[in-house]
Amino acid sequence: MFQLMTIVLFSVIIITIYLSTSKDGIFSPGAAYALSFIPSSLLLLLYIEKWDVDLGLPTIFVIISGLLIFVITSMVVKKIKFAKLYAIKRAVSSYCSSLTTISGSSGIATWKYMFFIVFQFTTLIFLYQYIVSLVGVGSFAFVMNAIRQKTVAEYVDLPSWIGIMRSVSIVSGYIWIYLLLSNSFNKRDNLKIKIYLLINLCLSVTISLLLGGRGNLISIIVIGWSLYYTLSDTGTGKRNRKMRRRGYIYAAIIVIFGLVAFQSLGRFLGRELKYSNLDYFAVYLSAPIRNLDTFLKESEDAISAFQGVSKGLNTNQTLSSILNYISVRFHMTELYQTRDLFTTFWPDRRINGYYLGNCYTVYASYLFDGGWLGVFIYTSLHAVCSQILYGFIKKDKDHGDNKNIQISLILYCQIWYYTVFSFFDHMFYFNVITIGFFRSIIYLIGIKWFLYRVSFGKRNI
Repeated sequence: MFQLMTIVLFSVIIITIYLSTSKDGIFSPGAAYALSFIPSSLLLLLYIEKWDVDLGLPTIFVIISGLLIFVITSMVVKKIKFAKLYAIKRAVSSYCSSLTTISGSSGIATWKYMFFIVFQFTTLIFLYQYIVSLVGVGSFAFVMNAIRQKTVAEYVDLPSWIGIMRSVSIVSGYIWIYLLLSNSFNKRDNLKIKIYLLINLCLSVTISLLLGGRGNLISIIVIGWSLYYTLSDTGTGKRNRKMRRRGYIYAAIIVIFGLVAFQSLGRFLGRELKYSNLDYFAVYLSAPIRNLDTFLKESEDAISAFQGVSKGLNTNQTLSSILNYISVRFHMTELYQTRDLFTTFWPDRRINGYYLGNCYTVYASYLFDGGWLGVFIYTSLHAVCSQILYGFIKKDKDHGDNKNIQISLILYCQIWYYTVFSFFDHMFYFNVITIGFFRSIIYLIGIKWFLYRVSFGKRNI
């Protein structure tokens, strides 16, 4: 218990410093990183006996030192003036802002919302038909269970055109949330437009769930909340404080709803579950810390200051996503990280009959690849990237216009989400240092260009 409370105390102190020194509070990268381990550590207190939790000193040290490395690096980067980077960012922002300039009109034409409804509905049909062709005809529950089992056992490659349509639909969900929130705060658009936005958002969420995973739904919820948190900073005094307090209430409601519905959603998507809601929730929220402790105790002799378990294994688990892409793209098979290899390095854990999953927090892969030096390098790079992008969106907030879609803000909210989920896995490197993330940027820019610039003749119908 003392070890867990030490982690919580350090995290709370750091968040308190951010809340007292910055009006953006937990929206800053350092505060998000500190927030990551508080809920997971607190819930783990309830499983000390069930899971035989007795965290070793290396586990406490890596979590607290990683937190300090991230926060200190963020503060140092914050003090540095990146003149050339900001100049490039201003040029990009100027171009993206020009996408909202439409000859003879302002705003988004109604037909474009309807176009995306048709586009996403078509995507939904094609994607579901392809899934059925893989697993066979049956009830929706049967199809979801079958595709879930298939994606667990192997990688499912969608036809390129379906994959692109699916990716565009999922990415568009962030645009619809942004517009819904922005229009609500600025009291724009009529009820009909909001209904179109909601329909598009629901279609985007549905498409994201069809392969049996909940990750995209969770990301849309968390990113949506973070967008609310920053876009609510549109007033002053009592109005601003009221909107922020309402944001914390919404966060509490989301957590409660997640605790109640998380298991039900899993069953709906084909998972066979035999645990209570709280036990099932704890596997995702708290078990990674327990698994990290097991990993450190089992690998203690193989981890040193300058090398990790991976020495001589020709593998890098932290950068596995981008290495897999390079391997396939340039036929470098020795770099490919197979599903079997992943299972070997990160096996499912069980203790006292309880299932603990196969996630080991953000630090396990760092230690695996580079030892204690790997923790310093990878955590620092994460902090540098997050803080630089945060500096960009801060300038946009101070000098920009929240009424139009700020792509940099959406991208930072994604990175904020991956940072907050550091208790779970190395989500930043797994999701951001990938070709897929850069494609999503192109899709966001393309959607914004379509919404604001495409018109028929001189009219934006």
